Amino acid sequence: MTAEAARPVQTNGTVNQGSKTGSSSPNNRGAGTTGGASTSTAPWKPEAGTEDTSQQIQRLLDAINKPRIAKHLQPVTLDTALSAKQQARADEFLKSGGRVFDDSGSVVIVSGPDPVESYQKTLKEQDYFRQLAERPDVTKVGIGLAGNEDGSWWGGFVHFQSEGEALSTNEQRMTKLVEKLNAARAARGAGALQLAPAFNPEEQQWAQHMKDQNKAYYQGYFRAVGRNRDPLAVVDSWDTPGFREILTGKKYTHVAIGLVQSGNEWFVSARPLTSGQIASDQQRIDTIVRQINAERAKKNLAALTLDAKLSASMQSNAEKFSRSQRVSFPLPRRVVLDLTADPTESVSTWLGDKDSHDVIMNPKATKVGLALAQNNGLFGVAGIIN
Repeated sequence: MTAEAARPVQTNGTVNQGSKTGSSSPNNRGAGTTGGASTSTAPWKPEAGTEDTSQQIQRLLDAINKPRIAKHLQPVTLDTALSAKQQARADEFLKSGGRVFDDSGSVVIVSGPDPVESYQKTLKEQDYFRQLAERPDVTKVGIGLAGNEDGSWWGGFVHFQSEGEALSTNEQRMTKLVEKLNAARAARGAGALQLAPAFNPEEQQWAQHMKDQNKAYYQGYFRAVGRNRDPLAVVDSWDTPGFREILTGKKYTHVAIGLVQSGNEWFVSARPLTSGQIASDQQRIDTIVRQINAERAKKNLAALTLDAKLSASMQSNAEKFSRSQRVSFPLPRRVVLDLTADPTESVSTWLGDKDSHDVIMNPKATKVGLALAQNNGLFGVAGIIN
């Protein structure tokens, strides 16, 4: 399975869809360019008046917030630190003669006589950027603008920062990701998941593997995976047939998270876990015994007691079965076997199989032996009823 976030590339304020683009530059306004680069034909000064620049930035901010307010979204605030970074880029944009490239997926380039018209044109033509500007989790924006001396050309950058991009540590990202995941689960009638730190290292390894392969996918037991500049945004991509189980699965109680940064994006791996998967082997065995005895009680059969010697005799069978090897046992049958990601689900499997059902519901039985063995994320479960 793969989950990819498609992000257009902007060159000179337009989306680069081929080798030739149209652009507007400080000294070559409206000229055609090749490969996104424009040429300079006349001298010009790199800075516009401070008052004019601040007015243009305010116009841009108003143009950003007007449609957000109309859709009952919170207006974004102009962030000083973000704006300072974009202003440095805008100044360089002006000095370069209008040559610019951005593939971050979070920046709208403006370029032309009117920065507001340039911004609105990009959003009208590119739905990706319209959605970016109207994301509910975008709270801050950084704007950098630079114009030529007579104010006839403006170039710059509008950087939308989401909540996820603003986070500075993996601990914060994991916490917020679980919060967003749980909100999505609650909307679908599923319970909240708790973070399972003991399982995070394995997910971290898988996220690193995806980075190394430059591909978001999973194999083996179920995971939800994705890649995005905003690590929280991957939750939105999981509402698909391949990953929806993490949003709707009611059997899950915990989740393990792995996050690895690659350039300006994040690879994310999230593995939902049941209570049986995070328990110790002894807790799993105790749960299986309780489940068996609960079923026997429904038929007024005596409860079975866990026998240490019988359990020890089953260990080799559990290990063989975990490796998908053949297991032999004498007749009449007294052994039950299962290969599962969660041993506490084995009783349900046995009850659904007539031969196994008859073994665990033997009215003459008084003891049970149980053993577990794990291999590549799956458990071999072996039980004997005596």
